[in-house]
Amino acid sequence: MRQRRIIRINLMDRKAPSEKGKPSPKREPKAIPNVVYALPIVAALLISLVWDYTLLKQKGELSAVRNRKKMELTLLEKKTKLLKKMKRELVELEDRKRIIKQIIKEAHLPLKVIKAIQEAMPEDVWLTSFDMNGKNIKMNGYALNDDALADFVENLQKSEFVASVQVSRYEKKEVNGVRVRRFVGGVKLK
Repeated sequence: MRQRRIIRINLMDRKAPSEKGKPSPKREPKAIPNVVYALPIVAALLISLVWDYTLLKQKGELSAVRNRKKMELTLLEKKTKLLKKMKRELVELEDRKRIIKQIIKEAHLPLKVIKAIQEAMPEDVWLTSFDMNGKNIKMNGYALNDDALADFVENLQKSEFVASVQVSRYEKKEVNGVRVRRFVGGVKLK
């Protein structure tokens, strides 16, 4: 027959021969499990501190950018005010320039009109009065004959300054023994 062998395994701690009669002391839990629990908390704390530092750094950078933008905005507002002021001054200068040109044009206009009337006047026509009021001229004068007066009116109408010529009164008269035509006329300027 076969023999059976039995193997015994002792699962108990081996104790020193002197401790055989004493009860075994309670073992304290090892510190390794506490470290295992503490590591994620410490890691989370470190990650939180790094994140907080990163956010504070970004906040500082954004604050610096915001302050720089505020300074730029203030500078742009000052430049905008200056530009608006310069535009108003430019408009005022353009108005002044236009007014000065108009004044110069109107200042020289009477001389140009008188010269144009003089050039339009035939030898047989002369004026006794000439009154210029704005763009209206009233004149009185004499002509030796009807053709001279007609030539005078026609020449005036060709002038670049004259818009219209009108003879309101026309009569035959004798001056110093010479028969002449006395006229009263009006001229409207352009």
